[in-house]
Amino acid sequence: IKMSANDECAICYLKMVLPLKLTCNHSYCFLCIKGVRETMDPALCPMCRSVISPDLFKKPRQQGRLDMRDPEESPLRTRRTASNTTAAAAAATVKTEPGTSHVQLTRDLQGNVVAQSTSTPVVKPDPDAKQSYWLYQSGAASWWRFDPRCEKDLETSRGTGQKQFDMVICGHSYRMDLDSMVQQRLDRLGGNPVGGRSRDILRVESLEELESLDVKGIAGVRLTR
Repeated sequence: IKMSANDECAICYLKMVLPLKLTCNHSYCFLCIKGVRETMDPALCPMCRSVISPDLFKKPRQQGRLDMRDPEESPLRTRRTASNTTAAAAAATVKTEPGTSHVQLTRDLQGNVVAQSTSTPVVKPDPDAKQSYWLYQSGAASWWRFDPRCEKDLETSRGTGQKQFDMVICGHSYRMDLDSMVQQRLDRLGGNPVGGRSRDILRVESLEELESLDVKGIAGVRLTR
């Protein structure tokens, strides 16, 4: 998808990451619209109410680089006024930036999709700091890279000394354990792990290390150049 500098996701109101165009021609961040698909019944385009085809999420592929960064980091980007920078301010290697990295999808009384942003700030890495990448297990010896905005939350939590915390990804809650380096999906009601299954997570500190691993793509999307 060709994007202009002003292309924003109508769900998270940020510049699109891994933009996915629906059959109705509206585009959203891949994880944002996948969250609608997985948590809303029926799953409809938030803008025009067209049905979202499940085929769009079967082995998705996009052109892109494995080391892609959050497009909100562009120096030409106009930034919003920060509403909450406390968590990131304590991190030594990151700078806080306005915006939110995750959204909780709900419906209003008219049935429209509403994105309720969390208080977690979008965090812009210090350009002088070493770039790190976060991965989650795909198979016995393969990985997926986290969405760049999820990586920011992980890096911020690590920088502030949090060892266990919850994150909302694709409309689902996950418990991240940085001591054991695993993630577990939680149920919707009690916040308990689903099925007892966990996935390993991994932090790497260089592009060379990232490229030495079997990384399939980013956030479930295979990438081609």
